[in-house]
Amino acid sequence: MQSALSCGYSQRAAFFRKALTMNEGALTKYFELPLGKWRINATMPGFKVVALAIEDLRRRLFPLRQVEAPEFAKLVRFDDENGEPMEPPPMLHGLPTMYFYHGQTLYLWPVPRHAWRLKLDYAPR
Repeated sequence: MQSALSCGYSQRAAFFRKALTMNEGALTKYFELPLGKWRINATMPGFKVVALAIEDLRRRLFPLRQVEAPEFAKLVRFDDENGEPMEPPPMLHGLPTMYFYHGQTLYLWPVPRHAWRLKLDYAPR
């Protein structure tokens, strides 16, 4: 009886673990994101970023939504000299919910208030 219960539990756990993975078979890279860092160099020759998630202390994944330039420009001011986004003031920091992929750089919004672990999934260009 106990083995049947543990078997059912392991099948359910495997189902949820599989449901939380972003892309099966994609190249994955982890980043330890320090406090306040919102700009990430995501260079991987021949690959592009297809998914980004924050991993919490219990190893659960929280996917971030990718936004396009017009939507991101409403939230963040861009520098006139080099065209890159300028870091927002500290009162706009918090848990990231979206990202903007510009060239080889990822910008998180809002700026992380705590250190996180990021999971990036890449696909061939």
